Amino acid sequence: LEEVVCPPMLKKRLKVIWENENVTQYSVMRSIILADVYKDERGHIVEGEPDETLYDTLYRFIVLFGIPEEKFEQKKCPLVWRAIMESLCANNANGGRRQKQGTDLTQFERDCEKYSVLYGSNYHISRAREALQSMSGGIELLFQLCSFDPTYRATALQVLNSPFMASLREPEKFQYGEDSTVFSYTAFSTHR
Repeated sequence: LEEVVCPPMLKKRLKVIWENENVTQYSVMRSIILADVYKDERGHIVEGEPDETLYDTLYRFIVLFGIPEEKFEQKKCPLVWRAIMESLCANNANGGRRQKQGTDLTQFERDCEKYSVLYGSNYHISRAREALQSMSGGIELLFQLCSFDPTYRATALQVLNSPFMASLREPEKFQYGEDSTVFSYTAFSTHR
């Protein structure tokens, strides 16, 4: 996904939000982005450059998994959500009208056509999708593990009990010998 980079207008908007020292709620993001930057007493950069990895990482996540439907952080991070929605959603851009060609929305749609886990045409993405779809609960488990909202993210116990792991469970009446060392996750499983 190295060729997938955050579109220019979204990146510009996120920079204004995340690199603004007056917005305290993004201090962790800012400290990562500006870790190698040294400023003079007036706040001008004298050495180093901001690390733009987080902008591209967020965008790649959204391309792979889509814009989350549950807006759990909308109240905590309204500026970030607004930037994402206005930059990448056709029904929110320009009062519901489609943006002109060459914009962030066009780039997002093109990147999703190639790299979306659900429908991307990229060889590796489509191969992974086919493999996950052939396994019971594979796609569902992937999306649970990658949920944007941590309260919906699958726990270790949910993973163990998922249909995806069913083929690894031992038969219910399986017996071990006295000297057997058991290396089994099923001791923690609530489904047998």
